[in-house]
Amino acid sequence: MGALVFEGLAADLAEAELVAASGQIDFSPCHEHDCVGSMAGANDESVVERLIWMRDVLGPMLKEAMEIGGPVDLRLLLAQALHMGDEAHNRNNAGTLLLFQALSSPWSAAPSRRPSPTPATWARSPRPRTRT
Repeated sequence: MGALVFEGLAADLAEAELVAASGQIDFSPCHEHDCVGSMAGANDESVVERLIWMRDVLGPMLKEAMEIGGPVDLRLLLAQALHMGDEAHNRNNAGTLLLFQALSSPWSAAPSRRPSPTPATWARSPRPRTRT
């Protein structure tokens, strides 16, 4: 349902349910399209807000940093993260920190007027709500 909202095919999750039940949408697994998607149930409004933020704010910042700093050796980054106790799936703090380190210098050199992704900026970004 969240994908229908994210892609602009529905205004909210309630409308997404109606669109999905209408038969207008063909569903198939992500792996048939060489892509990934959120886990089942991870589609409330906060998840959609976070995906939009990642697309509209973080994505362009990553692109610009990569253009300035060049490629990041992800194999090396992953090997380091694994040695730091990260398993690169649910426990990804080490990998995130290492990527942030690799991109922080290019981000600081970026000519754009986008806010720098400081820990404070990251903390203010939309977060998925936890279930109680």
